[in-house]
Amino acid sequence: MGGDSDNESKEDLNKILSSSNTSLKDMEETEDYSPVLGNKIDHKISFIMVMLSIALLFPYSSYLAVLDYFDILYPKYKTTYTIPFVYMVMLIIAFLITLLYPQKVKHHYNILGGFLVYIIALIIIPLINLTKINGSFGSYIITVVLIGVSAFVDGLIQSSVFAIVGLFGPKYCISAQIGIGLSGVIGVIIRVIIKLSFSNSGPDNKIGIIIFFSVGCFIILVASVLFIYLLKSPIGQIVMKKQNITSGNELDTPPTSNSSSKTPQPATNEATPFQNILYVWKKSSHYICCLVLLMFLSLFLFPGFMMQVNVQNVAKDWYMILVVTIYNVSDLIGKLFPLFLKKTNYSVYLIWGITLGRFIFVFLFFMSIYKDSFRVDALIYVFIAIFGFTNGIVASICMAEGPKQVQRQYKELAGSMMSFSLDIGLLFGSALGLIVSLVQ
Repeated sequence: MGGDSDNESKEDLNKILSSSNTSLKDMEETEDYSPVLGNKIDHKISFIMVMLSIALLFPYSSYLAVLDYFDILYPKYKTTYTIPFVYMVMLIIAFLITLLYPQKVKHHYNILGGFLVYIIALIIIPLINLTKINGSFGSYIITVVLIGVSAFVDGLIQSSVFAIVGLFGPKYCISAQIGIGLSGVIGVIIRVIIKLSFSNSGPDNKIGIIIFFSVGCFIILVASVLFIYLLKSPIGQIVMKKQNITSGNELDTPPTSNSSSKTPQPATNEATPFQNILYVWKKSSHYICCLVLLMFLSLFLFPGFMMQVNVQNVAKDWYMILVVTIYNVSDLIGKLFPLFLKKTNYSVYLIWGITLGRFIFVFLFFMSIYKDSFRVDALIYVFIAIFGFTNGIVASICMAEGPKQVQRQYKELAGSMMSFSLDIGLLFGSALGLIVSLVQ
């Protein structure tokens, strides 16, 4: 009976795969490095991946975009450092769970359930400040807890989204990166419109924040509907079926004895999650390390230390929004840039060079903070733009290249690990930024 059930499952999967020019044999081939959807891009699927990525990062982008509002409400609590730090800690905890217990991961539960939690948090956070505890330590704690819960489900959603695009192929990884970049840009555009439409104090400001978060809820609802549409399509069923097969270890076949490859071999069918992680690490370590360093530096300097620069011609609250706007727009341009290069391979040495070269910005921004003679407003904006652009282009390339280095049945894990390494860097960067801010 068990064998008949397995055969029926494979026949069903072959029918689904036939619609995307992929066979079950290809899915199980341990030495096949090509993505499930090949090198061509389906624009409908790509659009859905962009929308999912916009929605998954929109809460975090929203929290960054309203740091000026949090700074007014909670001036004693260093919100430009504490909120990113709490967010990253909870994000990493969620990622560790998904990596250590991959058999428990169900992408549709992670994404749809996570989006529901997002909406609840985005509704409650602005409403807190319409109550009597407005601006108090109690409202600050509730806000931070809700942001932490959002971060935890963000980790679950990110893990699933990047696992899916890692399976689909590098072009879909870039689509996801574009969505992440768009999330930040859309967030600050809406924030600027809201800030121009409502006064900076009193009930109007709070109503503006409620409208801002409500727009985020709408975007998340749209992304949820599109993901449900994807799940009901043949491509979505590939993801569902592959999760079931992978959790049963049917895809984890050992390499053939006549394989001449001298690269690290994938784990056998008795491999533990750690052995699978180790295999992906050996194949994609350059890209993983670059992402860790890249994001470490990015969240160390942005937004906290960039917002400490005392520019002369812009009010403090508007300068905070301007920093986020310039960074997010330049980051998006960087994420889009690989689409125009039309390259299939990138020099690892060039990626390392850009990643390490960005550390010059530590000197530039700290000089801008502490040396009045060094501070020129126009140069500050140029520094932020270059910093954001290099972050976007390196992140986009690394996220696309990492899963290409592993065999097909490990691409989902590789996608999750690339996203995890990105968030590890963000965690350490935010932690160091918080520590330095406390001892200043």
